Amino acid sequence: MHDKFKKNGYIHIKNFHNNKYIDKFKLSLKKLCDYNQTSLISLKKSTHFNEKEINNFLIKLKKKSPSTIKKIYTTSKHLSTFIQIFENEKIKKLCAKLLKTKSDNLIITDFQFRIDYPQDQKHTLKWHQDSSYYLQDTDGQNSLVCNVSLHNIKKNMGAVWLIPGSHKKRLKMQQKKGNKNKSGQREIIEKFDKTFAKQIETNVSDVTIYHPNLIHKSGYNESKKIRYSAIARVYNPLSKSFNEFEKFYRLV
Repeated sequence: MHDKFKKNGYIHIKNFHNNKYIDKFKLSLKKLCDYNQTSLISLKKSTHFNEKEINNFLIKLKKKSPSTIKKIYTTSKHLSTFIQIFENEKIKKLCAKLLKTKSDNLIITDFQFRIDYPQDQKHTLKWHQDSSYYLQDTDGQNSLVCNVSLHNIKKNMGAVWLIPGSHKKRLKMQQKKGNKNKSGQREIIEKFDKTFAKQIETNVSDVTIYHPNLIHKSGYNESKKIRYSAIARVYNPLSKSFNEFEKFYRLV
């Protein structure tokens, strides 16, 4: 596994995660949506997470009340059930093995819950490397990007694009300003080979681990479904390349 990761800059492990953590978060998301429903946009009373129903609710709410959607979006990643998706022994042992340390040494942080709507390109990112955003690991050799699939993600839903083997060095990137129709991002400005770019389709409970220098970009969601993404960054603070968070928290 470590050799494959070293060669390709990522590993995709099917059916790895314990679904109980994913199900607990989905139920928390359902409760958060219940709390933020309106008289015009409501959900049926239920103790279960119905993906189609939540999709329809969030899509309608986005049109009627963007501020409420923002509240749900920014709150979700702080839920304890979301953090537990990453802060569990199975994920910690996997990351520790790749970073060649013990699981108790890890820092898991920078949690991100993405809600990518159908035909919405506001937050789709062009080719980039996460290492340019998160500078806690100077050389990119002692940190990871951990992705847990919360549901089945097909190519037409905007499955992520990545370039195997593109993690050998950090490339020059430039900050691109955003506007009301497009969020800002850091974009690669050096030439690089896209010949072997591929999309990674995932099923619920799949785990994909990236090297922070791996070149990747968002896919375009041309389906009628929302694409959910659960992401965290994992650091080995016992490495010489580790920078304290107060010095480099997050550069955008």
